[in-house]
Amino acid sequence: MVDVIGVPDRSSDQHYVERLPHPGLRSVISFGFVQQVSEDAPPYVHRSVPNGSIEVSCQLGSAIPVVTGAHHGPDVSTLEPGSSVVGVRLRPGAAEAVLGIPASEDELVSRLADATSAKEASMLLERALLARAATAAEPDPVVGELVRRLQPWRARRVTDQASDLFLSPRHLRRRCLEAIGHGPKVLHRILRFQAFLVLTEGADGDADLAGAAVTAGYADQAHLTRECSRLSGLTPRTFQAERAAQCLGSHDHGPSLMHVRRALRLASATNPDSSVSFKTGRPASS
Repeated sequence: MVDVIGVPDRSSDQHYVERLPHPGLRSVISFGFVQQVSEDAPPYVHRSVPNGSIEVSCQLGSAIPVVTGAHHGPDVSTLEPGSSVVGVRLRPGAAEAVLGIPASEDELVSRLADATSAKEASMLLERALLARAATAAEPDPVVGELVRRLQPWRARRVTDQASDLFLSPRHLRRRCLEAIGHGPKVLHRILRFQAFLVLTEGADGDADLAGAAVTAGYADQAHLTRECSRLSGLTPRTFQAERAAQCLGSHDHGPSLMHVRRALRLASATNPDSSVSFKTGRPASS
């Protein structure tokens, strides 16, 4: 288990904002993001959990974009005071379309290294990705369909996917690993946990964990606790407390949670007896 990040609530010292990408990139990129830590702030220690996608990011003053993703557990890292990081999160299966960006080409390297603002660096990175995506192959449609089928509100069994997609289990697993770095079973676990994040968004310790667990597709709250410990390193209640202390008021995760939030709201509309509010994850009011 990873220790809880024992820092006071200093959310005003750091900010994280997501935005939708250029229309020409929306088939391969889910969103762009900027994360900044104030000059007079303490080092910002933050926890990332698996999301089933790959990210390309660049810290201001650094020359080379960094590719991260395909991790199966929590990643705790530190941003120093004055740091600014810009990046994009790729859609599942879209890595091949953009990971050939010429990170070693002198022009892009020097321009990123010389960028004086997060806005300028974001624009440069997006332009490079746009140029690459214009000539790249489309993401694997089988993987895209698999992601759609494994969303927790669709209630499909992982073991049914290969036959439903007219592939052998080995072939489907290989294509999934090549596209996103996870097999179907691990991908399903990650997507289910992302639904839990949406259901408990904005809750600062008062989330209805039992209701959120069932709605997200877990067998019960004990199942959620085991998975949360594996994917975040913390129990659900401790993870929520840490998340609230670091994110409330200073983080905008709108674009990354938008699709899941819409689907869960639709599921809520078709199941009015649900005990969970799909907006906040708190117990639904009577």
